[in-house]
Amino acid sequence: MERYGTMRTVFVVTMLAGAAWAQERPAATRLGEPVEDFAVTPSTGEAFRLQSLRRTAEEPGKIVVLTFWCTTCGSCRRIEREFEIEAKEYAGKGVEYFMVDSNGADGAEVVNRFLAEQDLDVRVLLDGSGEIARWFGARLTTTTAVIDPEGRLRYYGGFGGAEDAVKNLLEGQDVALPEKRGFG
Repeated sequence: MERYGTMRTVFVVTMLAGAAWAQERPAATRLGEPVEDFAVTPSTGEAFRLQSLRRTAEEPGKIVVLTFWCTTCGSCRRIEREFEIEAKEYAGKGVEYFMVDSNGADGAEVVNRFLAEQDLDVRVLLDGSGEIARWFGARLTTTTAVIDPEGRLRYYGGFGGAEDAVKNLLEGQDVALPEKRGFG
C-alpha cells in the first residue's frame, strides 16, 4: 500500500512540474496569429529583429520565410539548394529568407565554416537556446514558417509548401494550403 502512495505522490509532483513549465514557455504560434518579435544574432554577427521587417506607416513590410535547419541535419541537405535559389529569386520582391539554426552546438564559427564548405549563400539566424523553435512548435528540421508583412503566421509545415504560400501572399491572396506535413 505504501508503494501505491509513493507512486501517486511522484505522479502528482511530475504533473505539477509539467504544468508549471508549460505556463512559463511561450505557446506555439497558431496560423493567422501575430508572431512574437524576437532578436537574434545571425551567423554573420549583425543584430536582427523580426519587427524590422513588419509593415509600418512608412514601410510596406516584407514576407518572411523561416526554415529550421542545422549543420548536422541530413534532411536539410535535400532542401538547401532549393532554399538558396528561392531566396535569390524572391530577394527583390519583398521576401526575406532565413534559415534558423536551433542546434545549441552550432555557433557562428561552425555555421560559417559549413556554409563556406558547401558553397551556400544563405542567411542563418542563430537560435542556440531553441526559443524561436519553441515559439513555432518546430520539432523537425526543414519545418518552415511564412510570415506576412503584418507579422502574422500564414504558412507552417514542410519547406516544399512555402513557395506556394509566398506566391499567394505576393498576389494578395489567402494562402491556399496553410499547413503541409514536413519531414526532418
